[in-house]
Amino acid sequence: MLFRSIKRLYQITLSREPTRVELSANEAFLQKQRLYALSHGNPSQDAAIMAALMDLAQVMLDSNEFIYIG
Repeated sequence: MLFRSIKRLYQITLSREPTRVELSANEAFLQKQRLYALSHGNPSQDAAIMAALMDLAQVMLDSNEFIYIG
C-alpha cells in the first residue's frame, strides 16, 4: 500500500514516477512518521498512516522540484 500511495503522491505533486531510491527513502520516512504518530496520540494504524502521508505530502510540496520560477 505504501508504494502505491507514494507513487500516487508523486504523480499528483510532481507529475512523474518516483525513482527506486525515492521510493525506498520515502517508505522509510513514512514508517518513521507512522510510528511517531502512533506514539503521539493517533489511536489506529489507519490514522497513523494518514498522518504520515500528510507529512510526506507537505514535504513534497516544500521541495525545490515543486517550485516554478517563470
